[in-house]
Amino acid sequence: MDIRKYILFSAVLTAILVQVATVASIVGPNLYGSTAQNAYNGDGTPANKFQTQEASADRNVELTKGEFDLYDKGPYHGFLSKGIGPFMFGSKVANADSDIGWMLYDFESDPVIAYWDVGLITGEFDAEDIAYIHINQNNNRTELDDIRLTKYGNHFPGSKVASDDNDINKDLIGFPAGSEMKFIDKYGSKGYDLMDPVYFHINSISPQISRLDLRLSVFANGPAGTLVDGQDPDRGLPATKLNSNLRFYNLNGNIRSDGTPLYDEQDPVYLDVSAQENHGFVVVNNIRLS
Repeated sequence: MDIRKYILFSAVLTAILVQVATVASIVGPNLYGSTAQNAYNGDGTPANKFQTQEASADRNVELTKGEFDLYDKGPYHGFLSKGIGPFMFGSKVANADSDIGWMLYDFESDPVIAYWDVGLITGEFDAEDIAYIHINQNNNRTELDDIRLTKYGNHFPGSKVASDDNDINKDLIGFPAGSEMKFIDKYGSKGYDLMDPVYFHINSISPQISRLDLRLSVFANGPAGTLVDGQDPDRGLPATKLNSNLRFYNLNGNIRSDGTPLYDEQDPVYLDVSAQENHGFVVVNNIRLS
């Protein structure tokens, strides 16, 4: 190779390497960075509470795979196709997660699950109504930081009601007495475990999962935040009461004048199965609800 060809070859190779490095510097942090966000606000934008962690050998591989498979199949029940990370709404706490052991607090008054009646059937919960965890049961209207359990507009399940949202200060209706948390014993272990789907079961008369029951975990026959339909394969399956409490982690440390923890927008909420009376802890099988 003469000197002119060598110089030309070197210049072309240098230009290619510069372009590759530039693309990598732009794309790399967004797709492969270890600090990529995995939790989302109600409008679909990334939240800053939690960051993706590499799954350790201890984390349940089937759970992680199932979470991604479920949400990567495209539009489903009105949800956008989007991967789900370990800290998303409806995900279960696994034994290597960083929130294991966090102390959970009871709310000032017991939260209730209620709905905003916007559907075709007045006075009865239907597929168009919006379900919430209503934090302050002393009134019957949606308030700041109530948690959506079903999708409303661009707000996804697990998002909290803000002061400028269209669904704030809306009349709420309680579900029938006896409506409760239940799980399907998927693998016959005779107890609630990591792979068992959890529901808010509306018809307390029936021991089986019924139409319009609300899925609260990703391991159901649809994503968390969707309702059981008439033809869904989980309809009619036997369900067992899940002893649990709705509790929050005081992420920002806000307290009232008497020193008790104050729940607000930044605090994640869990369905806690730690069986503690006065407060709880984040344990394996807890479900993240915000």
